[in-house]
Amino acid sequence: MQLKIFGITGEYAICHGDGHILYEAVKGIFYDHPGEIVELSFEGVRVFHFSFFRMFFSQLVKEFSLVNVKDKLEFTNITGDGWEVLQGVFKSYANN
Repeated sequence: MQLKIFGITGEYAICHGDGHILYEAVKGIFYDHPGEIVELSFEGVRVFHFSFFRMFFSQLVKEFSLVNVKDKLEFTNITGDGWEVLQGVFKSYANN
């Protein structure tokens, strides 16, 4: 299943609140379709902030575990800058 992040954030994936909206959407898919991979398409999103990813990712990990979350998410059409910010969030969990 694909979620288009632009529909939640517009060009700017920076808001804590938008991260929570994405969390709720993905959580629903995880529960309703437990075996399905969730593709997060960042097409059209140009600006990224750590707090957006942190809010989204931290809540999912608390509920589903780091291994499950990483296995069930696929990130597409994300810019190099966006990927770098996302990797920072991943690294913060790897160090815990």
